Amino acid sequence: MSTETRHGGSDRRLIAFGIALTAVFAGVAWLSRAVPPDPGLRSVGVFLVLFGVAFAAYVGGLKVVLGRPPTPSRLKLVLLFAVLARLVSLPGAPLFDDDIYRYLWDGEVTAAGINPYGHAPAEVTLPPFDLMGQPADDPEVQAQLQTLDRLNELWFEQPALTALYQRINYPDIPTIYPPLCQAVFAVAALLAPHPSVVQVTFKAVFVLLDLLTVWLVVCALRRLQLDESLCLVYAWSPLMIKEVANSGHMEPVAVVLVALAVVLAVSGRRLAAVGAAALAIGAKLYPVLLLPVLLRELARREGWRRLPLALAVVAAVLALLYLPFLGSGEGVLSGTRSFGTLWEMNAGPFGLVRGTLAALAPSLSPAQAALGARLVVALLLCAWIAAVLSRRDDTPGRPGAAMLAILGGAYLLSPVQNPWYLCWLLPLLCLQFRWSWVALTGGAALYYLYYPLVMDPAGAFSGLAPVVLWAQYIPFVGLLIWEWRGARKPAVVALASGSSADPCPSA
Repeated sequence: MSTETRHGGSDRRLIAFGIALTAVFAGVAWLSRAVPPDPGLRSVGVFLVLFGVAFAAYVGGLKVVLGRPPTPSRLKLVLLFAVLARLVSLPGAPLFDDDIYRYLWDGEVTAAGINPYGHAPAEVTLPPFDLMGQPADDPEVQAQLQTLDRLNELWFEQPALTALYQRINYPDIPTIYPPLCQAVFAVAALLAPHPSVVQVTFKAVFVLLDLLTVWLVVCALRRLQLDESLCLVYAWSPLMIKEVANSGHMEPVAVVLVALAVVLAVSGRRLAAVGAAALAIGAKLYPVLLLPVLLRELARREGWRRLPLALAVVAAVLALLYLPFLGSGEGVLSGTRSFGTLWEMNAGPFGLVRGTLAALAPSLSPAQAALGARLVVALLLCAWIAAVLSRRDDTPGRPGAAMLAILGGAYLLSPVQNPWYLCWLLPLLCLQFRWSWVALTGGAALYYLYYPLVMDPAGAFSGLAPVVLWAQYIPFVGLLIWEWRGARKPAVVALASGSSADPCPSA
C-alpha cells in the first residue's frame, strides 16, 4: 500500500470522527433547549450517552493522530472540526450549569462602572439593613445607598435579564472571579446587542479565546518539533467543547494565558512567560501554582539574579489588575475566601483525608475535620510541587511537563473537583500525552449524575455519591498504574512539522 493511500485512509477516518463529534454536539445543543433548569435522570442519561459517543469519536481521532505520521491536510481537518463542533454548540442553553449567570451580572455591573466585589447579588433586591440607623448625612452611607439603587436598577432594567440573574448560584456571596475576568465579562456585556443573545455573546467571547488557545498549542508543538495535529488532544476534547461552547465556563480566559506562557517559555522568552502567568493569575488563581516552574526555568537558564525582576513583574501586573477594585476593601477577596474555606464537591483524595481525620479524632466537628483536611492536602501539594521542581530534566518540553504534573496533583487533591477544572490540563496534555488523564476527562462527565441522584430533594439516592465519584476515578487509576509500570510509554513522538511559515511568538 502506498504512502499516499495510507495517508488518505487516515484522513478519511479523521473526517468520519470529526463529523460524528460535530453531530453529537448539535444534538447536545438541541437537548439543552429541552431540559428544564432542574434536570431529571432521563435528561442526564441522554446527555451521558451523547457524551459517550463524542468521547468515542475523540478517542478515534486521537488514535489516528498518535498512530500515524502526519499528513499535509491533517492539521486543517483537526482545526476545521474543532471550529464546527464549537459553532453548533453555541446556540444551546447552558446544560446542567449556572455559572454563566454570575458572569452576566458581573459583566453588567463592571460595564456600568460599579465595583463587582462591593455587594453580593442578594443585597441588590433587599432593603439595605446594614445601613439602617446610620447617619443619613454620612457621605459614605449616601454613596453606598446610591450604589445599591443603581444596582437595583440594573437588576430590574431588563425583565429578560432579571430572569437570568435570579438563577445566580450562591447569591449571598460576592463574586469570586478575579479582575481580568471582570474585564472580559464587561466587554462581553457591552458587545451583547440584545438580552435575548447575551448568553450566546458571552459564550462566543470564551470560544474565541478557546480557539486562540488551540493556535498557541500549535505554536508550542511547532517549537518542540512535535506533530502539530496533536492539538487535537485539546481542540476535540468533548469536555472542553461542552464546558465552554455549551455551558459557557470562563476557563479559556486563564487557559489562553497559561498556553501563552508555555509558548514563551519554550521559545526562550522566560521573563515574558512569567508576565503571562501573572496575567493568568489575574483571571483565575490556579496559575500561581505554575509560577515556581517558570521562575525555576528563568533562574536555571538566565541566572538567579533575574528572579527579583521576575517577582517585580508579577507584583506589578497583579497590582495593576487589582488596583481599580480595591475600593471594596476586603470584599475583593471575600468570595474567594468563602470558596477556599467552605466549598467541597466531588472530592476524591480530599474526601478520604477528611474521613480519615474524622475517624482518628471523633471529637473533631465536621468543620474542624474539613479544615484539618485542607491543611493536610495543602502540605501534600507543597511536597509534590517540591518533588516536581527537584527533578533534573533539560529537555525543551520540561516546563510543560512540570506544569502538567503540578496541575494534575492540584486537581486530585482539591476539595472541589468540578469537571471544567480539567480544562486547565488539556493544553499541557498536547505536549505530554497521557491516556490516564484523557480517561479522566471522559469520566468527569459522570459528575452530572449528582444533580438528579445525590441532590434529589427526596434524598433517595444520596448514598450513590461514592459510586459517582469512583466511577470517574477507576479508569484513570487503572491507566495511571499501567503508565507508571511502563506498560505504555507517552504516545507523543517528536516529528518535525515541515512548515515553513511560522506565525508563532518567537524568541
